[in-house]
Amino acid sequence: MFLFLSVLLAACGLAHAQDTPFARGTQNFSLSASYISPVRFSEDRFYNFTLAGGGYFMNNNSINLEVQGSFVDQPGNEDDAVLGAVGVLCRWHFLVRDPWSLFIDGGAMVSYADNTVPITPYFGTHFNFIGKVGIGGSWEIQDHTFLLGGVRYFHLSNGQVHGRDQNPSYDGAQFWAGVMWTW
Repeated sequence: MFLFLSVLLAACGLAHAQDTPFARGTQNFSLSASYISPVRFSEDRFYNFTLAGGGYFMNNNSINLEVQGSFVDQPGNEDDAVLGAVGVLCRWHFLVRDPWSLFIDGGAMVSYADNTVPITPYFGTHFNFIGKVGIGGSWEIQDHTFLLGGVRYFHLSNGQVHGRDQNPSYDGAQFWAGVMWTW
């Protein structure tokens, strides 16, 4: 995934827009919420709230630091978890038109939960890595204020830190929406 993002960001230099709301040097802050539905064998469902801030290092390309809090609804009466994560998200607005844009984004996070995640098909761990990549759009609702939303592929795993037997991965579809402010 890192190689994919690197190639993608390198290609971004070909798409310079002179009159863009996402110009080099622009800073941003965003709040978003998301729901993650399982797409394979796991039954967990994630409900997330994310704070992010960063900047555009070149026109239409940003890098952001994210802090995420999650409630993980897991099968069983007492198996739910509260999860915290921190990571980096890169975004490329590949099509910018006034007042909207389309973008792809992706990133990586590290997380820690108060219960093992995922709980099915067998017990995971408290510590995990998260990878996500997807497509979305923005709509400028007033100067420097944007509605954002999209869908991402979401993957959670501990990277076999505790061995192959304790590495049940989780794959899901992350549906998200939020607000971003720029200055």
